[in-house]
Amino acid sequence: MTRAKFSITREEVLELIRYRLSDPQKDVELEATDYLEAFPSAKSTEMQATVFPDAPVEFYASSKDFFLDLLGMHLKLPHLLERSAMLVSLAIQTGASTFADWGGGSGRDCIVMARTGLQATHLDVQGEGTRLAAWRYEKRGLSVKVADALNPPAEFYDLISNFDCLEHVEDPVTVVAQILSRLKGGGFLVLAGDFYNFDLEKAGPHLPKNFVYGGILQMAMQKIGIKKLNGLATPWCETALAVPVVWQKPADVSSEFLEKALRQGMLDLLSRFARFYEGEIARLSKIP
Repeated sequence: MTRAKFSITREEVLELIRYRLSDPQKDVELEATDYLEAFPSAKSTEMQATVFPDAPVEFYASSKDFFLDLLGMHLKLPHLLERSAMLVSLAIQTGASTFADWGGGSGRDCIVMARTGLQATHLDVQGEGTRLAAWRYEKRGLSVKVADALNPPAEFYDLISNFDCLEHVEDPVTVVAQILSRLKGGGFLVLAGDFYNFDLEKAGPHLPKNFVYGGILQMAMQKIGIKKLNGLATPWCETALAVPVVWQKPADVSSEFLEKALRQGMLDLLSRFARFYEGEIARLSKIP
């Protein structure tokens, strides 16, 4: 794979991800087996979602099975390959040299971007996921920095991705402001929120309360000057479908301004929704 090519195919993305075998499914199975042999003391943690229903940090630090399942997620959900191809294409178009995956999971996109020639950083909650990702990078001979998303390094990046992550965190507004503060002026954020992906009847790592951020987080980002470069007609559809949206941070937006302004924008928008909810709850309570 060379940086000269403008876009890449699904097959080329699969080749960038590849561990050792040409068959993608067998390759995933081999990698999982090799990892478990390297860390034989690890135990299954399938029940962590019920043990930590309201504590996503503990869940993502402790859930080995969750991250092992991510090794083959791009085979179950092919749109993940399209996201990776989108990142490569954007990096080529913009001449990006530094990349960070905020909420990097098992490391798929950092592998793709590092093999494309970018200096890649993987940020996530320290624990089972970061150990698996670091092992994957080492086995491929890739120099990918693994950092703590709860205490990120004071570095700036040309391109940052954050996919299917904000629905897991206690304070999405602070996380987005933190991500934007690490983005270089003129840099690009590719963001896919999955706020509506939850089940009120089941415990799990997705926090149902975060659905209120839905499309209004995007509205607040635009209000503070972050430029939206693609997407669907409305932010509600983008959020419901977890569509990756490309945002550009203008050179004149200061990092010091970001969190305060973004938080105030969200408060203004949420206060309007509070009035709607209060009115509807009052109305429904009067119906016999």
